[in-house]
Amino acid sequence: AQVNERDLRETYLPHFEACVKEADAYSIMGAYNRMNSEACCASPTLLQKILREEWGFEGFVVSDCWAIYDIYANHKLVETAEEAAALAVEMGCELNCGATYPALLKA
Repeated sequence: AQVNERDLRETYLPHFEACVKEADAYSIMGAYNRMNSEACCASPTLLQKILREEWGFEGFVVSDCWAIYDIYANHKLVETAEEAAALAVEMGCELNCGATYPALLKA
């Protein structure tokens, strides 16, 4: 999806922000989809800039099941499972619901 900054901040993020800031959520699950060409489970915008830096989230991020697989198999953002797993971890997705993170041993 292509989402402008205003829609992102006023429509999509307020509920998540409340969970992080007001309810002290311990974990967040990333989605399968892409937002503005970034896979949600490997998004520097969502996982680093907004979640960690702006909101101060200190919990852990888990992918939706097989969302890391989708980064290379369906979204075609990288070419291999190793690259998808490394990208997701680098961007802050600590836990993979699926079977792609074992590829990190080859990365």
